[in-house]
Amino acid sequence: RLDPDAVSASTARELWAVLDKSERFCAAGKTLLARRLGQTHRPEQAGAKTAIEDLARRSGTSTGAARDALDTSARLPGQPGVAGALRRGEMSLAQAAVISAAVAANSAEEHRLVELARRVSIPELREECARVRAGADPDPEATNRRLHQARRLRRYVDGEGFWNLHAK
Repeated sequence: RLDPDAVSASTARELWAVLDKSERFCAAGKTLLARRLGQTHRPEQAGAKTAIEDLARRSGTSTGAARDALDTSARLPGQPGVAGALRRGEMSLAQAAVISAAVAANSAEEHRLVELARRVSIPELREECARVRAGADPDPEATNRRLHQARRLRRYVDGEGFWNLHAK
């Protein structure tokens, strides 16, 4: 029954903050449980071939988002700083996912990245986490070759007549 036009601006800010915190706690709970759901997935019971497909369908998200949740959930037992911040509602699932992946590559950066998440935007956090992961790469030359081989350029006209360019 919420009518946003019937509340003052200050009340709207307060309600938004409460709902945002609640959303973070719910996302944390879902993320923590995702690992267990992945472990116990049964295709014949779930109606989905993989746990990723099942979670995506249940939550109404993409398989990429479900994969992030499962991967993050699987890493959290070994990352107490990330898990703690997530449990306290101090970070979003998007922040936890990028930090967790970076901490998996370099565990010494966990505290710094968790602290950084409080001060920077998600694009800035992604960039720093990518630097951490790249810095922990045991064979940067092999990675560079792999990335070089994966480069692609595609141009086409779509069904609406728009010219498209996709570069990787």
